[in-house]
Amino acid sequence: VNAMAAFVPQDMPHIRGILAESPRVDAMVMFEGGEQALQASAQASALGKAVVGAWETTDVAIVWDDVDVDAASEQIVRARFTDSGRIPSTIGRVLVHREAHDAFLSALEKEVHKLRVGQASDPATDVGPLTSLSELERLSQVIEEAVELGAHVVHGGSRINWRGELDPLGMHFQPTLLENCDAGMRIMNERLAGPVLPLCTVDEAEAARGMSCQPRQSGRVWIWATSRADRDRLVDGLRAPGIIFFGNRPGGTVRAMELADPWGALELAERLSYNSWRGPFEK
Repeated sequence: VNAMAAFVPQDMPHIRGILAESPRVDAMVMFEGGEQALQASAQASALGKAVVGAWETTDVAIVWDDVDVDAASEQIVRARFTDSGRIPSTIGRVLVHREAHDAFLSALEKEVHKLRVGQASDPATDVGPLTSLSELERLSQVIEEAVELGAHVVHGGSRINWRGELDPLGMHFQPTLLENCDAGMRIMNERLAGPVLPLCTVDEAEAARGMSCQPRQSGRVWIWATSRADRDRLVDGLRAPGIIFFGNRPGGTVRAMELADPWGALELAERLSYNSWRGPFEK
């Protein structure tokens, strides 16, 4: 199986044994740090396997035309704004095909509008406070720069207090959605630990592939596409530590793990060149 192995500290001895004995594991992604994690990472690198620290990556979503935009927007918003967007390994930017832009943006805005800002202790809260003043200030600067370069704030964009009121000293940040972003903007190239999602419109699969590999330590690529031809164009030559693929078939939207036979998910995994990608532990 060409796959990523995710683990937590108590699994280290078991995972290290698998790494040593199984050449079929090409790469692993770490969700925890610590001495044992460093030892496992060094072992994996020495065996020629890719190592990815989940906290150091940013996932990219590609939404192509003729897809279920409601399902895609719901999944993307849930992935991006979990824990107030402070988990950098979740989806950090979205590339959408021009033909799907209007419908997808409308669906995305509806999902963002549903998010509830509040105190972290409230079970109904979707977006709680950030804990870093520097990150709050950085979010404001990056958004301001993007707007000056032509981006448009569709929703949010400001610091607020826990009641949802605009407050330049508040520790919350509005769930923020921007469109008309492009590859040269900081917001598309920096990992932002906050509830902010930039949207970029693309016309060709080649452009989507190129942009999905930025920043240098890019994470997984989430692809929504309805046809195998589109899937192949988007994946061809793509270098990423993992792919999550969504498509449509009779019965509704299905995920990559359910598509092994009809969609060739295993073939897709084999086309990813894990050996060409190395994580932060490369010597």
